[in-house]
Amino acid sequence: MAWQFLNKARYLIGVVVCSTSVTMLSACSDEPEISAIEGEDYAAVKPIPQYLQQGMPDYVPPEMLSVGDLTAPEDWLLSLYLEQNPDANRQASFYTSRFEKITPYVHDTPRVIANRTVQISNQLNEQGIEADVDELLTDFANHIDSTSHQYVYGDLCAQYVTLRRQNLSHADAIVHLFDNKPATTP
Repeated sequence: MAWQFLNKARYLIGVVVCSTSVTMLSACSDEPEISAIEGEDYAAVKPIPQYLQQGMPDYVPPEMLSVGDLTAPEDWLLSLYLEQNPDANRQASFYTSRFEKITPYVHDTPRVIANRTVQISNQLNEQGIEADVDELLTDFANHIDSTSHQYVYGDLCAQYVTLRRQNLSHADAIVHLFDNKPATTP
């Protein structure tokens, strides 16, 4: 019994010594601080030269609502919509109602649903395939309840993108996506 105690004590001491050593070594660095370099002009971020700006979109919406951002997903989507449609009279409840229809059928939160929808919409638009966040959410919400399956929302989005890249229209991709679709496991 005393022998087991000594073995555990040696193990714990070894863990403490090892973690302390790693912590101390990680604090050391051979790299000079940026402020220590003299005689050079450094800019953390340089503007894009004018000749490279040709063909760049005037507005690029944010790709994701970050984990640390406390903004509700429906408020974030509403802000993206209102940036593009300032005269619109839309409320956050538009998005909340879609999330309420989709979430019972997916393993994901409204934040993940919002992020993935914006990402695939931007991705398809960059490839010249028309995609709209509101249309995607609305049609996913209207068709997902035609099944009793549980999905991973990201998988549905990936499959939708694949269908659209195969030159299916939005309507055809939605029908194909939810027509006798087998469940995906998380």
